[in-house]
Amino acid sequence: MARSRRLLAAALAATALAGCAPSSPAPEPTVRTDIAPIQKRVKNIGDRFTARWVGGIRGDERVPGPNATWLDAVVVVDDSGVVRGLRAAAGDTPAGGRPDVSEALGDPGAGVTSTGLDAYVAVEPGTVRAFLYPERGVLVVKYFRG
Repeated sequence: MARSRRLLAAALAATALAGCAPSSPAPEPTVRTDIAPIQKRVKNIGDRFTARWVGGIRGDERVPGPNATWLDAVVVVDDSGVVRGLRAAAGDTPAGGRPDVSEALGDPGAGVTSTGLDAYVAVEPGTVRAFLYPERGVLVVKYFRG
């Protein structure tokens, strides 16, 4: 009797520990180049641009309640007038910062950022953090809505 209890306890412990095993890492997101999702979330970037981006939904769509949508994008603007407008929106004393974007997009380096620039490009207030690289015509966007 004592032996069967020990075996049962050992089996239960093994089952519990198996549930604690680390899960496999999340797959690297797929880099996309379609621009409709960018146009839906980012304004004042004109019509002449290309984008590389990754994004997704955080949360479980099967569970009722809010889920969070995120998107990291590197947008190359091919219109110097638009780039000048973005630079003006950044203000006279923008901060420097390095965006924490998905590794799949690479490290864009330090860019110019400000709350004015964020507001200028965000379709929905408070959802975008923007970093501008005016010399390259690049805008890096971190979108999050939860």
